[in-house]
Amino acid sequence: MTKTIRINISSASSKAEEIDALVRIAKAIPAGTYLRDFFTAQLVDWVAAEIRQDNTPDVIGRMEWISKTTQDSCAEQHARDQQEIAALKTALRASEGQLTLERSAYRTLQATKETLSERVNSAWEHNRELSEEGFAQRKETLISRAKIEEIK
Repeated sequence: MTKTIRINISSASSKAEEIDALVRIAKAIPAGTYLRDFFTAQLVDWVAAEIRQDNTPDVIGRMEWISKTTQDSCAEQHARDQQEIAALKTALRASEGQLTLERSAYRTLQATKETLSERVNSAWEHNRELSEEGFAQRKETLISRAKIEEIK
């Protein structure tokens, strides 16, 4: 089925007349065609809004602007992501350095603990030995005194 529509617009046509012509063109295109798929309700509404706002309804220009804006936005986000990655790597290296220092300090502390434990055990053993010697000497002294007292 072929439709014929007559459109009379000129540079002197009003915005409403141009929008009316666009709507009539879109409605005249048969379903199941590529042009019908192009002239969607969303496209017609967008073009009509651009005309009402006195903007040029340049679909390709808008697509290029959207593409560039998206690319710029992605590039900016990528730059921010790279900065964040660099900051996280720096923080990780600092944490790894701190962890290495803490492990070293822990090993030193463990070695010191073992040394002190050995010294304490040695001191206790020495003290016990001295106590046993002192006790033996004290016992002998007391026995000697008791003998002297018995003799007297």
